[in-house]
Amino acid sequence: MDFAPTEAQQDLTELTRSILTDRVTTARLREVESQPDRFDRALWTDLAKAGVLGAALPESLGGGGCGLLEQCSVLVELGRAVAPVPYLTSIAAGASAVARFGDEQQLERFARPAGDGEIVLTAALAEDADPLPETPATRADRS
Repeated sequence: MDFAPTEAQQDLTELTRSILTDRVTTARLREVESQPDRFDRALWTDLAKAGVLGAALPESLGGGGCGLLEQCSVLVELGRAVAPVPYLTSIAAGASAVARFGDEQQLERFARPAGDGEIVLTAALAEDADPLPETPATRADRS
């Protein structure tokens, strides 16, 4: 078996690394850490514009049609840079699951905007509650 990275993996790795090298600095990390959500929205936007966020989504959703190994390439680079972005939850878990199992309406409402960096997806876990859940969900405007 050949375990060498594919050309797509190498290209995505290099693209991601070049974006992160320019934008994830010690000063920027300190600045983001002082924010309430510790999320670098400017970096997220740059990753989206470069096609990194949508790379593993199907071409029908404006993505690159890559797969899990390419997502891993992005995750390795994000981890190497300690980039404060929610790629694992929003893209690798959220958007990819919707892209695979969602209906047409869900694809357009969730997967495409996540790949474009317009929304951030996450999971909500069920809580055994008798009679009511103990953990309340509240909407927060983070714009």
